[in-house]
Amino acid sequence: MSYLLYCITNLTDKSHPQTMTGVSGEPVQLVVEKKLCIAMSKVNHTVLKHSLADVLSFQRVVESFHAQETIIPMRYGGIVEDAAHAKRVLEKGYFQYEAVLSKLEGMVEMGVRLLLESDGCDIHDSHSDQKHVRSEQQPVNPEPLGQGAAYLAARRIYYLEKERAASKNAPIVARISGRLNGIFVCVRHEEIAWNGQNTLSIYYLLQRNSVDAFRHALQEIMTNESAKLLISGPWPPYNFVLPGDFERLATTLRY
Repeated sequence: MSYLLYCITNLTDKSHPQTMTGVSGEPVQLVVEKKLCIAMSKVNHTVLKHSLADVLSFQRVVESFHAQETIIPMRYGGIVEDAAHAKRVLEKGYFQYEAVLSKLEGMVEMGVRLLLESDGCDIHDSHSDQKHVRSEQQPVNPEPLGQGAAYLAARRIYYLEKERAASKNAPIVARISGRLNGIFVCVRHEEIAWNGQNTLSIYYLLQRNSVDAFRHALQEIMTNESAKLLISGPWPPYNFVLPGDFERLATTLRY
């Protein structure tokens, strides 16, 4: 039996999950290391599913903690062997986790999806004739081609295409973000396929009390621009605690 990880948070009176249940109805428990704790529940990792029911159960637990506390949310599928293993996770990254939690205090994530039109026109500034054209080639995550140079070459192509797409979409992100200046503290974006449509997904990190202002500003953009924007959130800051983000967030995020 293994344990599925949900989130890392500061240990407070609100941290105790009480009778909260997670994936497969297993009770959520906390492993504590000094002032931090990690929430987890038992799971048979050999039969861990990505069913809608399990993913929604996972999301419900993460959002329950986020409603009460500042958290570092985990992605679905993070597994440890036992409580001792979870404690080692906290010990190894303790100071970075502590710093990131401090930077994320009171923060939420808002998502904006922009449907990329087939004619390449994504968003048009009503005060300019300039149009932004999306990347012609959506990056495709390559299947492993085996050991050695072939696989490394495929990965290199994948990342080059991903960077090319990010560069193509940067002016669109800058135009939208410019209208939101002063509301958010950090932004990142990626081009993905969503319901068969190439989509630019933009993620904004902002204070929870700025959500209404954020939505209002986006409504004005949709009124004044030829843009099809889908707004979601507020969410736990999933896209600002990706692997490799901890040191960057702990040392460079300023607001």
